Amino acid sequence: MALTQPQKYFLPPDFDCPPDTRIRIGHVLTSPTLPYEPLNEDTLTPPPAALTLSTTKSGFTSTRSQLSTLSCGVWAPILELAFGASLGANLKRESWDEIEFAIDELDTTFISVAGAAAKAYIRSCVETEYVEAYLRGRMFRKSLYVVVGIKVARGARVEAGSGERMAWRDEKSFVFGYQVRKVWCRKGEMVRDREFGKGAFLDAEQSEEEREELVFDVGEEDVGIEEGDSAAFESWEDEGNVFLLPVGKVAF
Repeated sequence: MALTQPQKYFLPPDFDCPPDTRIRIGHVLTSPTLPYEPLNEDTLTPPPAALTLSTTKSGFTSTRSQLSTLSCGVWAPILELAFGASLGANLKRESWDEIEFAIDELDTTFISVAGAAAKAYIRSCVETEYVEAYLRGRMFRKSLYVVVGIKVARGARVEAGSGERMAWRDEKSFVFGYQVRKVWCRKGEMVRDREFGKGAFLDAEQSEEEREELVFDVGEEDVGIEEGDSAAFESWEDEGNVFLLPVGKVAF
């Protein structure tokens, strides 16, 4: 069985989420940008050990350069929640166009999504009474998103600025990113699933210009969402990982 490590990760709304708490593998989300509101919080089933893979990378660094004014406004409150009010206040006062994370250890836990066993697990997450009731209220015309991978940072240093840089450090462990799989259900049963974001956000062959801001246009797959709704994302790639941060209107 081929094992493929997820490569695209959403950043959480803040960096104040300890591991194994509010964002967990198997959570079913109504939107990929709402990780704290799973439909199956009370009925979550952990993935089988045979499907779960883990890696640890020491000395992980990631830099986001050429930040737009809009993305700076999004980053400031996120970092304020994680590293204190003084950080957010400083970022609002200072002119800055780059942010760098230096993480002591970055743990990645994910499930292999290939094979019948993986499909059965994802199906068990979405084929529950509460999830079915949610979909029934929307005539089964709404896709869902299942968390299949999580990155946890253990000890992080953040630097931001333009020219003179400001730096902060925190020793706590927190969820740094999560990966989702998009799922379609009909009449209470899963009928299709796929990697979310492929071809819509960032592929390895995209140009630097395309990486600056990525727009996902809502099509006819998700009936009930008005055409023309979109979500703008800041995106950057480091060491084979693609990180996504919503900076505009989000409607999925």
